Amino acid sequence: MGSAVPFSPTERDEAASRVRAPRVPRHRRWWLVLLAVVLVAGGGLGSYALVSAADERVEVLLAARDIAWGAVITDADLGRALVATENTGHVIPASEHAAVVGRTAAEPIPAGGLLAPGHVREQGVPGPGELLVGLRVEPGGVPARGVRPGEVVRVVPVADGHTAGAGEGADVGAGFDARVLATGAPDAQGVVVVDVVVPSELGQRATSAAAGRVLLVLRGPDR
Repeated sequence: MGSAVPFSPTERDEAASRVRAPRVPRHRRWWLVLLAVVLVAGGGLGSYALVSAADERVEVLLAARDIAWGAVITDADLGRALVATENTGHVIPASEHAAVVGRTAAEPIPAGGLLAPGHVREQGVPGPGELLVGLRVEPGGVPARGVRPGEVVRVVPVADGHTAGAGEGADVGAGFDARVLATGAPDAQGVVVVDVVVPSELGQRATSAAAGRVLLVLRGPDR
């Protein structure tokens, strides 16, 4: 057998250059491309939804200040606000502004509250089947906090010879319920006149109470 012929350094380098490493196929990560497309599209849709939501707001009426029950609503009582369309089912649109002015507040409306159809009524106070009666109330005959428009009070007649403030001679069961409309300023003796609204069927009892002295008891909610 012949002896192996050693390769020179130059020959070895040339042989190594001819033996190249196999090429590894490049795998494209298509799922990353798809994910990027989805994110871009989602961002665009989100922006469109925000803009659309802003565009789908409508102008409605609100109370620019406290509006008492029974008060005639004026232009100065009303303000405007923008709300989403899905929240407009129980509020009055700003387009009804002129129709609301001159109507009567059917309940107390706090400043900033959105006006709903049930907050206003066509009839003034007193309305059909109601009477407006002024009651003279002596000092101590009304809670120290006073009574406010729209609150329901129990009107209790006070028998002659007793003071209203002491509550003697007053029978709560003999009284009747009324709704406060307004309270006048006290006179020199501290007597105030409280206007109340009662059903017409209580007219005789209400007028009798107005001719004498009464005690007003503030009623809380039924439940």
